[in-house]
Amino acid sequence: RRELEKTRNQLTERKRIETALRQSENLLNQTGTIARIGGWEIDLVTNTVNWTQAARRIREVPDDYVPTLNQAIEFYHPDDQLIIRKAIAHCIDDGTPFDIELRLITATGKQLWVHVIGQSEWENGTCARLHGTIQDVTARRLLQDRLRHNEELLREAGSMARVGGWEVDLQTNEVYWSDITRMIIEVPDDFKPSVDQAIAFFHPDDRLPLSQAIQDAITDGEPMDIRLRLITAKGKQLWTHAIGKTEWRDGKCVRLHGTFQDIDHQKRIEDELRRSEQQLRHILETQTELVTRYRPDTTLTFANQAYLRVFG
Repeated sequence: RRELEKTRNQLTERKRIETALRQSENLLNQTGTIARIGGWEIDLVTNTVNWTQAARRIREVPDDYVPTLNQAIEFYHPDDQLIIRKAIAHCIDDGTPFDIELRLITATGKQLWVHVIGQSEWENGTCARLHGTIQDVTARRLLQDRLRHNEELLREAGSMARVGGWEVDLQTNEVYWSDITRMIIEVPDDFKPSVDQAIAFFHPDDRLPLSQAIQDAITDGEPMDIRLRLITAKGKQLWTHAIGKTEWRDGKCVRLHGTFQDIDHQKRIEDELRRSEQQLRHILETQTELVTRYRPDTTLTFANQAYLRVFG
């Protein structure tokens, strides 16, 4: 009777363990399905491949599908199959783990980006098993590609308009210049100036107004909007337009950032128009004929001296 009771207890404990394992496996499968993360294994002793339920669902194959190693690899994009083959080979040869992102073609023809991690398990100096995870990261990759495309568009737009960005971290006193800003100032791509070096690129007569604008922004949060002459690293003089605003934390200014634009061409046109207007005004003022200009609503906007002498 005692032996029978012992056997009954062992069976009960075994059922409890099996139930717990089944519940744990179900939870793992549910978690993997939600997170689109599956598990995989290559048993090098039996030469078999095992996929979890989530790994099968990523590839859109039936729950009872069991691939060979070649079939498993053929799910990857043709241009990426050599990458995964080399990763597996290195892992088997010397235990090098892998962590890569590859394109995968599902059983229904969808193309996904997947993140594959793998490591080896050794017995008696021989690699006996590879195992790891596979995750569908298509949404993240699409977002990264979209962000990269937007960054390229912004960079192209900034390059065409000659508009760059800048930032001063007041906690570390570090200065950041965007690629376009460095291009305008004609410095190398890896050039990182100090605050004093950045200010030194401006015309000597414009450094004090710039320093004052920076100080007003830091002290009072006053936005910056200032036109300045710049001397590039190659000695060219340009007119530039700097706009900046502040970022505050706990009542303290911690960051200045804004845009920086090469407006030299625009400034030259403005100066030329101003000179032309002055010349025209001079010609009109010295004319003996009466010259006036009216708006469509008959408002008088200009009268030369000859007209004023006659009509007051």
